[in-house]
Amino acid sequence: MAPVQFPKPPHPMDSAAHHAIRRALSRILAPAGGNHADSSAVADAAIHAWIRTALELTPVIGQEGVRALYSRCMVLARSTYPWLPAGELRAAQAKMLADLRQSLEGREAGDALEASIAFLTLVAELLGTLIGEGLTRRLLSSAWGNDVPDPMTQESPR
Repeated sequence: MAPVQFPKPPHPMDSAAHHAIRRALSRILAPAGGNHADSSAVADAAIHAWIRTALELTPVIGQEGVRALYSRCMVLARSTYPWLPAGELRAAQAKMLADLRQSLEGREAGDALEASIAFLTLVAELLGTLIGEGLTRRLLSSAWGNDVPDPMTQESPR
């Protein structure tokens, strides 16, 4: 039996907000080496960003909700970056993060950065659909800093 295919969730934010999230995530994920960072540094930054996200989300959606969000967003990100890990729902968090690290470290730094940004942007978008953009913004601002845009004004905070 073929696996069930779920459509990509609707894009809950306009393109200005999407680009602001992308810029915020680029700053978070850009290691000290900037454009010359290696894929290991990008993997460290991406995993750090996810762990901070998971810590903020667990009290709101629970550990299983966080695991489901990770898995779903990884599946969606794999449509563009098929070399990312499968995001198995039943895998332990340590295994999921080790698989992500291995996938990112096995690519060029630019590819690893783009995939990381895509994955974390999907997290923000799907979370916005599930719990609302305002709460998503507050939670992700705590995790990622105050660069996440306000969905009401569609502007990045300054």
